[in-house]
Amino acid sequence: MNCCCLGFVAFAYSVKSRDRKMVGDITGAQSYASTAKCLNICALVLGLLLIIILIIIVSTGSLMILQALSELIQNHGGH
Repeated sequence: MNCCCLGFVAFAYSVKSRDRKMVGDITGAQSYASTAKCLNICALVLGLLLIIILIIIVSTGSLMILQALSELIQNHGGH
């Protein structure tokens, strides 16, 4: 459920951050780390939204199917 591969892009930025830190570029490392953090948060929020939407769609669809079956049984039982 990783939207637009944001988690992978965040991982790439975290690796860049680590590399910048290893060569002593603390400012560059902080910049990459900040971007990685933002991308991870966006991926998490979008993933949660997709899961919630999926649950709503599945539960709504299930309720509609149960209602249709109930009406079918009531109509068939009346004949």
